[in-house]
Amino acid sequence: MKSITYESCRSLLLRVLPLLLLAAAPVWADIVLNPGFTAPPNYTPGSTGSWTLTVQNTGDMAETDLDVATSFPTGATVTAASCSTVGTGSVCDNNLNSGELASTGNKIAVGGSISFSLTLSYTANMALDPLAATATITSSDPTQSSAPTASSVLRR
Repeated sequence: MKSITYESCRSLLLRVLPLLLLAAAPVWADIVLNPGFTAPPNYTPGSTGSWTLTVQNTGDMAETDLDVATSFPTGATVTAASCSTVGTGSVCDNNLNSGELASTGNKIAVGGSISFSLTLSYTANMALDPLAATATITSSDPTQSSAPTASSVLRR
């Protein structure tokens, strides 16, 4: 019968312990969202204009439930929206709600992006100068401490 010595137990433990610690270590992944708004530098009351909102995921984890909402001032109304994606598994929704983009359930693959092309109508009596717009991005990632935003300003 072979006896187990302290030294043999210690040796085995020193070989196995690092593997156990590695297996139990959490996998830290991150969703990094970079929103950006682009629009022409000027707008004309009584006309329409085009805006583009792009959200990129430069993190190492896919975004699985992203909400995107725009906020335009009174007199500027989103009349049409379309969306496109980059990255396998990226999905976008171009839902409009009361003249604003209200897109929910979007997915962005690692290294992917979604882009929204918006057509806006400006009322003839609109006199804002500058016209400021904001897009709020709400991520499914609980480590995002605040909702990223993108903003753009147009001159009359």
